[in-house]
Amino acid sequence: MIRTILFFLSLVLLLVAHAEAAREIEPNNHWLQGTLIDGTEPVEGALNDEQDVYKLLLSETGKVTVTLDRFPVGANLTLEVLGFRKDPIVPINKVNIRNDNKLTAVFDAQERLGYLAITTTPTEKICKDQWCIMRLVANGPYYLLTPGPTLPLSWNGQPIIDPPDYRLTIVQPGIIREKRQEAEAELAVADLPLFEESNYGLQFHYQPDWEVRAESARRIVAKPTRLGTENVQVVIGIRDKAVFPGSSPELQLNLAEKKMLDANAQIAKRGVMTVMQKPAPYLLGTYPNPDKGTTIAHLQLVLDFTDEYYWISYTAPTEIYPAFTAGFATILKTLDIQPMDLLPAPDASLGQ
Repeated sequence: MIRTILFFLSLVLLLVAHAEAAREIEPNNHWLQGTLIDGTEPVEGALNDEQDVYKLLLSETGKVTVTLDRFPVGANLTLEVLGFRKDPIVPINKVNIRNDNKLTAVFDAQERLGYLAITTTPTEKICKDQWCIMRLVANGPYYLLTPGPTLPLSWNGQPIIDPPDYRLTIVQPGIIREKRQEAEAELAVADLPLFEESNYGLQFHYQPDWEVRAESARRIVAKPTRLGTENVQVVIGIRDKAVFPGSSPELQLNLAEKKMLDANAQIAKRGVMTVMQKPAPYLLGTYPNPDKGTTIAHLQLVLDFTDEYYWISYTAPTEIYPAFTAGFATILKTLDIQPMDLLPAPDASLGQ
């Protein structure tokens, strides 16, 4: 179940933010060292050795498209797909290219672990005194593979430069595409209800089958209205920074994590998403609900805005958590807060 929740968290990240691409982690030159990726965002790597390997756990059986691009035209690269079947390292697809800067592999895969291997075949490779350089195309520049104390600045009249980058993009089976399209359709805000909290210049749209109430000026609760959703809610809590001098969003999140751990929670993921074009650290955890005999999933993020911290959380029983991520994403996607000093002053005549 936690794997499913993490998958739908990735979907929320796709909806509320244009996340930066993931990056390869060296060493990843063998299937035993593969960089783990989730496939929901592009991955950037560098052609600084002769093989890079990535491992990917698919969320559904079906057709997968993998695209490799942004590398130098004319480079001799091979993209090989292994696994996604009963035997994890049996090749199932292999694509080679030399006269373009883009190659694509399409294959049928099962819901299991597999590997993507990118192999570089240089036209020239030179290794001396512990350093190595290579050319990807004839008469092209020399790229640094391994530095060494006697590495020259150039070779054969050509400067030695940093290796080029590439991008790896993965389109997984239909669930990601369908869920993204479904959620994006729900995020069309023109006809959605609007909640406004004038005291803080805060507003957001929410889905029609949700209700929103301000429990106080500093706490706003949104909940779906369907039967059986009593334990599902999104909460926006507003904390004055003056009460937490010297703090930061990360330290605020530490407080949230401690509170969750005190409730016997297990932290599944911690990272950063983008809300209102600002980085917002978040964590996702699950904790037991002994009264109901169930498990609760809780996502907590902290948004730093002017003089306040906005604690925004999404809580739901794990078995129905994925069903309401689109509602949570709608709130995050449409959230708008105006600085207090830009809000109109109260009309003094209203009190007379």
